[in-house]
Amino acid sequence: MAENLLSLIASGKLSSGTQLHHEARRRAELTVTATVTNNGILFRGRTFTSPSGAARAVTGRPVDGWLFWRLPSGEQLGTLRAGLNA
Repeated sequence: MAENLLSLIASGKLSSGTQLHHEARRRAELTVTATVTNNGILFRGRTFTSPSGAARAVTGRPVDGWLFWRLPSGEQLGTLRAGLNA
């Protein structure tokens, strides 16, 4: 949900400039990165207001972006969303 991503950014739990990554399970050389901005996730010159939209830009098919993208720590992006209302 776009509101959740933008809320994470606005709250400071997800900082602008954070590099998100996804490493293909079978081919580690296929790692892709995206950058968090104040407006969403920047990937290949486009800004997405949802992690799933950015993930779909990578795969070409529907993907749960909260599970797809990983933080620099290696945790899934969804771990931040889980704590948003906590």
